[in-house]
Order: sequence, then structure tokens, then C-alpha cells
Amino acid sequence: MTTKLSGILQFLSFLVCVFLVGCGTAHPPVAKVNGKVTYNGQQAIGGRILFLPVGGGKQGIGTIRSDGTFELGTFAKNDGALVGNHQAMIVRAVFDKARDESLAFRRSEGQWIVVEPETVNEFVIELSSGDWVALAN
Repeated sequence: MTTKLSGILQFLSFLVCVFLVGCGTAHPPVAKVNGKVTYNGQQAIGGRILFLPVGGGKQGIGTIRSDGTFELGTFAKNDGALVGNHQAMIVRAVFDKARDESLAFRRSEGQWIVVEPETVNEFVIELSSGDWVALAN
């Protein structure tokens, strides 16, 4: 009888652990983010874009498509970025297939991009504006 009771308790303990692990998947709120990247009026034809939360947290990442557009994903593909202020970076941005050159940029310090909750956040990112700083390749 003691062995049977011990087995039941072990099984119940296992179920409690599985239940608790399954409940740990919640994450901070995200909102849809998409947009387009240009440089001196020319659309990007490749690269990556990152939104880095100012207060810390998981970054949103997206691929810049051949038409210059992007969508961000944080916890799943294209689910968006964390709500709040972000430092943005563009890495390996390509603007001309004929030139074997990629560029990297970051948003100027203090020039945060704000992701608003419960809406689709659309950004047109013009890298030649004074809000962006080119990084060394």
C-alpha cells in the first residue's frame, strides 16, 4: 500500500511540475511593427533591422526585403516588438546590388522609436536624416 501511495504522489508531483512549466510562457506585450527603409531616397534591398528595448528585454528583429519593407518579430515570426521606447539599428543594409557594400546604422542617442500598444506601428525609416548615425563597416 505504501508503494502504491508513493507512486501516486510521484505522479501527482510530476503533473504539478508539468502544469507549472506550461504556465510560464507569458511574455511582455508586443505590438505589430512594419515599415520601409530608405537611404537618400533609395529603398534598401536587403539587411536586418533590430529594435532594442531601452529598458531592457528581448529585441525585435526583422529582415529587410528586396522592396525595402520589413516586419518585426520578437517571440514569434512577425509578432511585432515590445511596447515602449526602442533604440533601432539597421545592419548589413544593402542599397545597390552592383556594389559589394553593406551599411550599418543606429538611431542617434535619445532619438527613440516608440512602439504603441494595440495598434499596427508603421515606420518609414530614412537613414540619411540627422536622426541616424552610420557605423563603421
